[in-house]
This record gives sequence, C-alpha cells and structure tokens, in this order.
Amino acid sequence: MASRILVVEDEPDILEVVLYNLKQAGFEVDAAEDGEAVLSLECRQCGGRLAVLGAPAEGLEPAAP
Repeated sequence: MASRILVVEDEPDILEVVLYNLKQAGFEVDAAEDGEAVLSLECRQCGGRLAVLGAPAEGLEPAAP
C-alpha cells in the first residue's frame, strides 16, 4: 500500500505540480487549498504522512498560550 500524503497549498499552479510529482512517485495524495479545508476533511482521508507547503497555513493559526 502506498503512503498517503496531504498537501496544503493555496497556489493552484504549485499544487498541481506537487500533486503530479507525488502521484508519479507512487504516493496516494489528498489536497487542500487552506487550513480550513484541511479541518473539513474527514480524518480517514488525512491518515499517513503530511506535507504542508506555504506558511502560515491560513485558517490554522497557532492557539494563544
């Protein structure tokens, strides 16, 4: 079974290239365009490894201490 990677990127052109290359490398890939989209994904889709591109991920700001 291939490893699953979640890619978060708000630039469509960059996202397309990253997804293409990861799929060509044999990974299962899920994509989200921002932090809020990540949070709306079902947990079963997010299992596995995580690659987050672009910082900060809008909608995933760190909580205040």
